[in-house]
Amino acid sequence: MIKYVIDKNIEILRNNGWKLDRLPHDVLLCREFNLELINRYPSMFEYVDDSLKNDEEFAFAVVQKDDLMFKRLNESLRSNYKIAKLAIDLDVYNYMYASGEIKNDRKIAMKLLEDYPTFFRYCGELLKDDYNLVLKMVKEDGNALEYASDRLKMDRKIVSAAIGQCGTALRYAPAFADDEKMVLKAVRNRGCAFQYASDRLKADDKFIAKAIKANAGSVLYFARKDDYDTKENKEACKKIAKKQNVDYFVHFTNIRNLRSILKYGIQTRAELDTGFYGQNYFVTDESRLDNMRNTISLSVTMPNTKMFYMKRKEIDANWCVLRMKADTVLDHNCYFFSNNAAKKEYNEDFCGIARDRRNSYYDFMSMFDFNKNCVPSGRAYNVQAEVMCGERIPRSEIDSIVFRDEEYAELFRNDLKRYGIETVVDENYFC
Repeated sequence: MIKYVIDKNIEILRNNGWKLDRLPHDVLLCREFNLELINRYPSMFEYVDDSLKNDEEFAFAVVQKDDLMFKRLNESLRSNYKIAKLAIDLDVYNYMYASGEIKNDRKIAMKLLEDYPTFFRYCGELLKDDYNLVLKMVKEDGNALEYASDRLKMDRKIVSAAIGQCGTALRYAPAFADDEKMVLKAVRNRGCAFQYASDRLKADDKFIAKAIKANAGSVLYFARKDDYDTKENKEACKKIAKKQNVDYFVHFTNIRNLRSILKYGIQTRAELDTGFYGQNYFVTDESRLDNMRNTISLSVTMPNTKMFYMKRKEIDANWCVLRMKADTVLDHNCYFFSNNAAKKEYNEDFCGIARDRRNSYYDFMSMFDFNKNCVPSGRAYNVQAEVMCGERIPRSEIDSIVFRDEEYAELFRNDLKRYGIETVVDENYFC
């Protein structure tokens, strides 16, 4: 089918509300037409005829044009070696969406793990029970023990290798929590591993003395017990925000979520996943690698431009930015990160402090450049810095919503006015 005919038929669809029944049947079955349609509008893949959706050659061509389409294929095609290998070669993250058969393929896994060892978590169950592979992985990263089979988590040599590389991997081997030698080895590597010892050992004064001797850092587990969830701490955070000229914390979302937000407020991912409110929602961050699903991710003054740009490029849709007054948000239980909260530097096993304990004004202070050498007023030092709000933000606390253009602002202007929310049009939020 020539390009002119393809363009003409796509135009017909656009002008008729994307109703496929407006096109001739032979066009709907045309590979070239459907490939171009999906290339321009990925969401249309859902409506492609089943005869094409289940066709190996067509699926291969779709992935070849856009590897992000791999996760939309049915399981049978995601288990096709040729298609899966192509998708993974184009983008390693497609390994996450491959079927179990592909994930148990040793050849694909070994090639992938050489450069991306953290992808061991996505390997199939057969590979997670492979003694030699698991031993290799835990020697490189002790935390890989988390994804090993239950059988291998009971193996002394493998667990010893894991805690020798990263002491807090002991948490994934509870069978050894009461083993004095193994716990001391873990504590020697990371002092905070002491918390994963058995209750018996943690109550044994002699053992505690040995642990402290092995690594004085083990006291970290006991040291940070101050309660920062206090009014004084929150007031200190507000003073910092004022000093840094931080008026707003912001949260970007797909416009499709806006009706729900105006009804229920901004909810945590954990709340949404309960289905209690019964509404459908559009997922912005499917993986939530920070493991803080009971929080709402906010940025300081302006969105995380790196993440926001990536999401807008990945998801063909319209977006908006919700602004909340900083003082209002800081009355909630908040956690502060001077970089992306999913970063390894915030893993408890790496630094000895759990993510949900980063709620002090010291943590908030670390987000800013007090010398103001290179950061605009009101901004965090790192554009990826995050304030994680641990509670639902009600509609009444949304101060304003920023749109990219007047067209979408106009759709919501009256509703927002009724709720006392300001409508703002500003392209600077969408850089």
